[in-house]
Amino acid sequence: SQATTKPDREVTKTAVKLLAPILQVRSVKAGETIGYNATFKAERDMRVAVIGAGYADGVPVSMTNTGHAVLHDQPTPIVGRVSMDSTILDVTDTHLPVKVGGVVEFLGERLTEMADDAGTINYELLTRIGQRVRRDYWKPKSRDNGAAPKAAPSKKPRSGQKGPRKGGPSGRRHPGGNPGRQRSPGR
Repeated sequence: SQATTKPDREVTKTAVKLLAPILQVRSVKAGETIGYNATFKAERDMRVAVIGAGYADGVPVSMTNTGHAVLHDQPTPIVGRVSMDSTILDVTDTHLPVKVGGVVEFLGERLTEMADDAGTINYELLTRIGQRVRRDYWKPKSRDNGAAPKAAPSKKPRSGQKGPRKGGPSGRRHPGGNPGRQRSPGR
């Protein structure tokens, strides 16, 4: 099939979700700025959440101050510049609890909307997912026993390549993940 910006001509099913942890929840006063180059100035007192995913993980810089992520099934606006390792969301109007360790979703069911926010197409966003993002592959439910999906075994790295980073973006603990024991290079 050919790439199109006309989703009504595509038959799609959610195949990829980019999940990222909430690292911090902060209060911002009216008049304060957010992010590199102070690209966002708060017009009111607000609450923001710092998310552990940025352009190195697949969140395009072009979503700065225009894009959104999904938190509690609700589109939540990106405020400030998308940086390499983090993105900031305006969670002021989020009615459910926003806590450190919670998870937000980029891509997923709203892939086409996010591509529009980024000024691109959905296929490009899928190809931007960074190499340091942990990938979990799921098998479809068995028609025989209705068992829950199980993660497929990951491939071992080829000679000379490092294995996948544990714990999600930037080695941070990813909900459900196991960051393993981190050792310094000298040990």
